[in-house]
Amino acid sequence: MILPVAARHDRDGTFPVDVMEKAYQEGFFTPLVPRNMGGWAGRVDNCIISEELAAGLHGDYVSIFVSTLALYPIIRFGTEEQKERFLRPFCSKFSIASYCLSEVTVGSDPASMRATAILEGDHYVLNGTKMWITMEGMPIFTWSLRTDPQRKHKGIISLIVPSKLEGIVPASD
Repeated sequence: MILPVAARHDRDGTFPVDVMEKAYQEGFFTPLVPRNMGGWAGRVDNCIISEELAAGLHGDYVSIFVSTLALYPIIRFGTEEQKERFLRPFCSKFSIASYCLSEVTVGSDPASMRATAILEGDHYVLNGTKMWITMEGMPIFTWSLRTDPQRKHKGIISLIVPSKLEGIVPASD
């Protein structure tokens, strides 16, 4: 799946949508999603899948893995409504999720993040800049944000942020 086209995509600097769609069809984007939501595998299967895909072409595997990484907070900590709203549609139609952790001044050190999520009534107000977003521009972002700087890593939450939300501005814009 990956090896036959890897050199062409590397040479042309293109993103292998065809490979991603095939990987999605095989269930490689959803191994940790519960079966009742459309997933199919489990942790051990995910490890085997990861090892095999990464052996083909690590860059393409990262695109697949990051989607799983972005969905994991929803899988592990999401409400039933969030799981229904985000996981089931993700499992029914090709999509890729984005994982947003890194920041320009602190890299990928969660305890040093500066981007914040402040609860105002029944919603959060997000403030900050994320950089090096793997799979930027996809329909679903999972953002890691700080709610309380004094609590270091215990003051971090993950929020599901639709990419078309008002105020989200991709770096290329």
